[in-house]
Amino acid sequence: MLSNSLVADQRLDWWQEARFGMMIHWGLYSVPAGKWDEQYMEYIGEWIMSRFRIPIEEYEKLAASFSPEGFDAERWVLAAKRAGMRYLIYTAKHHDGFAMYRSGVDPYNIADATPFGRDALAELAEACAKHGMKLCLYYSQSLDWHERDAADPQVPKNNGMSWGNDWDFPDRGAKRFERYFEKKVKPQLTELLTGYGPIHIVWFDTPFEITRAQCEELYALVRSLQPDCIMNSRLGNGLGDYGSLGDNEVPAGVLDGYWEVPATLNDTWGYKAQDTLWKSAADVVGLLTSLAGKGCNYVLNIGPRADGRFPEASEHVLEEIGDWMAVHGEAVHGTLHTPFAHDLAWGPVTTKPGRLYLHLHRWPDDDAIALNGLRSAIHRAYLLSRPEESCAFEQEESAVLGRYTASIRLPARRERELLPVLALELAAGPDVVPGLIQQADGTVLLPANRAELHLCAGAGSGATRGEGRIATDGAVTAAAEPPSVTKVGVVKNWYSELDWLSWTFEAYESGAYEVQVTTSGLYHKNAWKGGHRIRVAVGEQETRAEIRQDETVTNAATHYYRQAVSRCGSIRLDRTGRHQLRLTADEIKFNDHIGLALVQVRLVPVENSSVVS
Repeated sequence: MLSNSLVADQRLDWWQEARFGMMIHWGLYSVPAGKWDEQYMEYIGEWIMSRFRIPIEEYEKLAASFSPEGFDAERWVLAAKRAGMRYLIYTAKHHDGFAMYRSGVDPYNIADATPFGRDALAELAEACAKHGMKLCLYYSQSLDWHERDAADPQVPKNNGMSWGNDWDFPDRGAKRFERYFEKKVKPQLTELLTGYGPIHIVWFDTPFEITRAQCEELYALVRSLQPDCIMNSRLGNGLGDYGSLGDNEVPAGVLDGYWEVPATLNDTWGYKAQDTLWKSAADVVGLLTSLAGKGCNYVLNIGPRADGRFPEASEHVLEEIGDWMAVHGEAVHGTLHTPFAHDLAWGPVTTKPGRLYLHLHRWPDDDAIALNGLRSAIHRAYLLSRPEESCAFEQEESAVLGRYTASIRLPARRERELLPVLALELAAGPDVVPGLIQQADGTVLLPANRAELHLCAGAGSGATRGEGRIATDGAVTAAAEPPSVTKVGVVKNWYSELDWLSWTFEAYESGAYEVQVTTSGLYHKNAWKGGHRIRVAVGEQETRAEIRQDETVTNAATHYYRQAVSRCGSIRLDRTGRHQLRLTADEIKFNDHIGLALVQVRLVPVENSSVVS
């Protein structure tokens, strides 16, 4: 169970070593491919039934035209394997209720209700066994738009769409989730776990209206039928063997325990013909290495077309990823998270005993890497793409400052080389200086997940937290909740000017520094909003500023969770050594449930400056 996920579990050994997997969303929704009655779907393709409120009798007709003559299970598996993926998560049943395997529980399935007439999962299981790919299954345990008694939660809609089927079955009072649970969920899971050989993950989703007791029942059922099978946290009610972050949600720092990020290759999960916003191989590899540097797995989704083939664009991206993984896979598979407090100037770091891998998302202008904080002696440095060429390096230690510096000279970068990796072979460790330290380029990075939160007196009382502040939609804010840092490293619930944050860090150079504050839209696809007025202070030095969008942050995370940088004046560090930076607020805008959603503070040296602006 998830509450025990911090305890080593041998069932998770293979999963942690793998780091990279494929998810496949394939179903009847791939037939309309995002278009219904000449209307295009602006959201994810597999939600088309809910988006257009398609009656069951109309949606069922899609099965008659579902004949995927191009489906080749072995081709799917080989594409995943060549890309360096170690496991494959196949959608056995999504929210539309259509089973993508031969189900004896419900004839509404790919083998019995379509001209295809074959059990695609049986063929996939055979291909996985043949090629050493671990087969895993996605199963929507609560939502099922084909069933009267499935979950119909009364919660805010999903981008304007109903979570449950309230168009065919508007009478919520007549619905009994326990009937659906007993009639369909448990029997289908039993089929899946007894008919297809070893299943390594059951990947649950959207646990609405399911009770703790029912989740415990599913957990026990899976364990009884396949003792080595693991489950994700979307089982619900705090249960599961590892945690799944939100869709396309990227953590800012290292997470405790076992975690994964499920993410899309374009913007949809199920195939949508008009969605051509494909991420590049560099985008995918950049995210893969960033997540590995945080000790997090990456599950990349592919949405096959109705004919069973992967879109050509996705195949090309997978091939490029495979080329990179063939050379650099050792810097991903079996690695542990960075020993540093955060990503470094050029990108993330992964580790193995006696080895550091520096993932060069940004190649240094002077073809040299400078690294602060590494106490382990370096034996050898080289690029994984050129293992025969050793890189020259120097290491220094300053007893006065407690500063450890390594300088590595890189060979000239080859044109079109995709995200090089610098390997450092170490005498031991890796052993690094703990805590937040100034980087070799002079910057000081202070992420929200490394901040100390100072809460006002009476942390739980509405009187001190602005109870009764009203959102623009008329809803009462949850301002009585104290600020906290989310799993992805963003401060939420910061509405009160009485709360503040601080960081302690080591500086090796005195001087003037520009203060850059990054804030977030906090929620998926939410617009970024500013207007807050803040103070940043170090010692007697202080700068005041308004949070505004001086620069938009562009990376793998911010396409879905928007961020902006505000340049907030400058402060001066009048000495080297330990400092505390304090961030307080003079005014916090409510901004539709967002508040002051802080991501990080960054201090950047002001060149040739002797005064504070």
